[in-house]
Formats: sequence, structure tokens, C-alpha cells
Amino acid sequence: MPENVVPEAVVQEVQKLHATKPLYYDHPYQRKFKSSVLRTVEFETKTFLVLEETCFFPEGGGQPGDKGSIALGPQRFTVLDAQSVGEVTVHVLEGPKGVLTEGQGVEGEVDWSRRYAHMKQHTGSHIVFSSIRQVLGLRKLQYMGVQLGSDRSHIDISHGEAIEYEQLHEIEKLANQICMKNIPVEISLSTREEAERLYGDRLGITDVTPHGNVRVVEIEDCDVALCCGTHVKSTIECTPIRILGRSRLQKGVERFEFTVGQEAYVIYDKSMNTLEHVAKLLQVPTSEIYRKISDLTSERETLQDEIRDMKMRLAESEALEMLKKAELIGNLKIVVKSLPELPIESLKRMASVITRSDPCAIVMLAGGEGQSYLVGAAGQTAIDKGMDMGRILKDIAAHFGGRGGGAAKIAQAGGIPSAHVQQALDEGVQTINEVLKQKSINP
Repeated sequence: MPENVVPEAVVQEVQKLHATKPLYYDHPYQRKFKSSVLRTVEFETKTFLVLEETCFFPEGGGQPGDKGSIALGPQRFTVLDAQSVGEVTVHVLEGPKGVLTEGQGVEGEVDWSRRYAHMKQHTGSHIVFSSIRQVLGLRKLQYMGVQLGSDRSHIDISHGEAIEYEQLHEIEKLANQICMKNIPVEISLSTREEAERLYGDRLGITDVTPHGNVRVVEIEDCDVALCCGTHVKSTIECTPIRILGRSRLQKGVERFEFTVGQEAYVIYDKSMNTLEHVAKLLQVPTSEIYRKISDLTSERETLQDEIRDMKMRLAESEALEMLKKAELIGNLKIVVKSLPELPIESLKRMASVITRSDPCAIVMLAGGEGQSYLVGAAGQTAIDKGMDMGRILKDIAAHFGGRGGGAAKIAQAGGIPSAHVQQALDEGVQTINEVLKQKSINP
């Protein structure tokens, strides 16, 4: 059974109990508390505990339920999760059975590092939402989903247009400026109807926002929202905020991933450390890294062009050497060779050089970096004698499960398994000989 599911049998036992007093709202920084057992239900391997009051926040509003421990004298229970059944908080325990009974006094302790991380992430989600709305200029922006974690979180918003990198940077920059202003986070109780009257579009209300009594979380001049989660006292506690990325969740919905506080600092620290190492390698200050890399990229492209030209010149030179060693059939010259290290562009260039240099030449070359290609070419004299390289390569490729075609003058084929390339070349030579033989019989 998943930790965050309260079994139906337990729900039936606890749903009519009176509401659990939520200490986490009035005292969100309280870590330890004392309470009394209202109901305990053992089901399968776990114990489900209801207390009169609790500091354990139950899962809700995208914020996970708290974890921690419950102690009854020397006996200790691990709190795996906290869930709501109506207004009743159910603590999911792991520990000894047959120990907890109604009326007993227990002591609870929340896993504070995890809870505090959730408080910062939750407040951070409001800051990020507000920053998105301001940067994109979207007054009626709505929450479409929120999921908080200890180390990273995401919010989904109602937006269907592309968001540029520069806008993401501005959103992150504004979020951190809000944090450093040390703005108090104010929480009050109201009704949805009254909140809508006071704040209008700023609330980002959706169809699933509850009616009736609500908690209003407000960061002055920044954000106001109806929210059931726990929050920090001031925006300064969320420093820094880091936008981790965005993605299109579905049409009209964008997802923003972010993190705050310690986790964000770790990411910034790693990034700065990497930048400093890169700067050292480039022998420039960190502020000059972008310019230096731009210069190196430009130089690299120039060198690649020069290398490409050099390879082409070498290919042309090699092509002419191959022509000197061509096999003679009558007054025609046959050039056949496998050059697996060369890309198809080089093969085509070599074939063209050979047939331009000698109209009596017929060429069959194989190669292709990572893939197998055949290139065939024929000079005008060879074409006049019946050579059609497009047809020949199309037939060869089909025989080996590939595809090919082109003109009589030059053609290519691809998709031939590398293990069969030599066989394909041999078949090409055989076809050329058959065409020439047929032509000599029937001039």
C-alpha cells in the first residue's frame, strides 16, 4: 500500500471524529509538541494514528505530508506520512503494534529540515508565480498545478506561448530581488468570495479552488493566493531561487521547475565553480568567457571549412591517381574502390573529378562515415555505350535491402549493410561488364 493512501477501512474509523487542531498553521516553526491519542487503527503493517492536535502537516496544496516521529515513553514510532480525511489528520506510523491506545499522551517531533525545506519551496512557488506574471505581463495567469519537494519543485501555469531564455533569466532575477527585499509573508483567514472581491485576478483562481473559508497568503506588492500550505515568515528565507527549466506540459500549460534556499545555492556554487575552471582553461576572467568561446567557435568553424576544403583537394588528387590505375575494357576505364573512411560528399566529388577528366571512365566507389553508401558515375563516352548508373545502383540497392537512384551520369545508393558492401561493388562491376558485353554484341 502506498504511504500516502489511507485505506478505506481506516477512513471509516476516523472520518466522524472531530477536527484535528492544526498547530502547524499558528506555529509553523514549532518542531515538537505534546498531544493525546484520539484514535488508533492498525491495518496490515502500519498503524494509523489520530491525535487531538498536531504539528504534522497533512499532504495538501501540492505540499507533501510531514514525516518525523511519535514517542510514547521509551517507545518510538516513525511517522511515514500525514494525510487528511476531511478535517482529521491521520498519521501513518511504522513501529511496535498494540502499544498506542486512546487517551494516552504522546510527544511528536517533525522532521524539521524536510518541513522547513517545504515551507521555503512553497513560499518560493508564490514568488516564482508572481515573477512569471510580471515578466510575461499576464494579469490573469492561473495556477494549473503545484508539486513541492525538499530539493526541487514545479508549478504549472496557464500559458500557451513560447518563453525565451532571456525571459527565464528575468523571471529568476526578479524572484531573487523579491527575496532580498525581506518582505513579510502575511497569512489571514477569509472566504473565497471576499478574497475575490478584494484581490480579483491577482488570486489566480481556477475551477478547483474551494469556496467558503480559505487561507489567504499575501506577499505585499508581489503576490496573493488562496493556499493551505505552510510558509516562511519572510521572503529573505527563500534566498536564493533558481529556475531549473521550463517545458510544455500540454497545450496551453507550461511547467516551471525551480528550487530555493540551500539546494539552489548548491546549484549556483557548482555553476560558479565550473565557470571558474573554464575561465582558467581559457585564460580569461569569468566575465570574458562568453566572448572567448564565441571567438573560439568562430575559429573552429573556419578551421573546419579549411579542413573540409583540404580533404576535398586530397580526394581529387587521389581520384586522379585511381584513374591512372583503372582497369581497361576496350577504350573504357573502370575505377572500383572501397573508401570506408570518406563521407558521401567526398565520394561524389571523386567520382565527378574522374569522369570529367576522362569521358571514358566508369566509377564505382563505396564509403560513408558510419553508414554505407555506393556512388556510381559514368563519363559521356561510357554513357553513349549504354551506361546508366542510376538504373544500375537502383537495382544493386534493391538487391541488398537499400535504396538508390539518380541519373545516368551520377547516382548513389544507401542502406546497404556494411557486411555486404564489397559484394555490392562486385555486383556493380559484373553489371557494368554485362552491359558492355551486350553492347558489343548488339552495337
